[in-house]
Amino acid sequence: MKKIALIVDSSSGVKNGQYPNVYVLPLMITEQQGGNIVSYHDGVDITVNELSEKLEKGADIKTSQANVGEMYNLVERLQKEYEQIFILPIPSTISGNYNSWVAIASEFKNVKVFSQGMIGRILEWAVIDIVAMMSDNSLNEQTLQTYLDSIRYKRVGYMIVPDIKQLVKGGRVSNFKSFLIKVLNIKLLITLNEKGLSFFDKANNYKDGVMKIHQAAKERFDVDHAKIKRCVIFCNAKTNPKFKADDIVKKMKDEFPHLTFETYEWPVVILAHVGPNAVAIAFDPE
Repeated sequence: MKKIALIVDSSSGVKNGQYPNVYVLPLMITEQQGGNIVSYHDGVDITVNELSEKLEKGADIKTSQANVGEMYNLVERLQKEYEQIFILPIPSTISGNYNSWVAIASEFKNVKVFSQGMIGRILEWAVIDIVAMMSDNSLNEQTLQTYLDSIRYKRVGYMIVPDIKQLVKGGRVSNFKSFLIKVLNIKLLITLNEKGLSFFDKANNYKDGVMKIHQAAKERFDVDHAKIKRCVIFCNAKTNPKFKADDIVKKMKDEFPHLTFETYEWPVVILAHVGPNAVAIAFDPE
């Protein structure tokens, strides 16, 4: 039998087969169509561009946990191939999927669910590091927990959300706050860190938002002088006349000229949370 399998969900942006011994379970996205609810497997039945088009047309989109039966069946299958299974679900501060994984893990031996606060490329960085630990045979329950503890307070993301309709649907923003943001034509600034998603400021426009993110990163880890191992910009690749993604990415890069950024699309399920015109920047300080 192989030694260890790692399970992540589609909030990581990782694809099945992308990394050895790493398995991806899709979260669910639902669309209200008249009196019917249509369900999509994230990244399988619906793409980023398809979801963006639906949101732009006003579709009633929500997110949902992974199918519990599919979760159980995956663990049951991997139990026959691996000695241990480690699971890194979407953060519990964003989804209840973590609790479902804990319940399923209790039904099996040698299955461990780890709490973590990362999504998208930030979580994929962890997957890359964990695969490296698999390769040199240093991965076990203790070393993985130590690794996760070591990055918990380091990696951080900052988000600019111009339209909070999807956050309201998810219950993360009140209708009154949504009304004020729309009337005042401001953008919400959100941080993603060890505490989950938190609202930390507002901005008049994207340029103002990028400057405030710079200040927040200075206060957290002195971004202008710290050694940054990796950094990424999340942005919907699909552009439209109202949302010039390339211009916003340039503003972010110009604000941090000493850094080299990767540019990644949002995972589909995260796009369903934050809306098609949200952008984010994340850092992995050494």
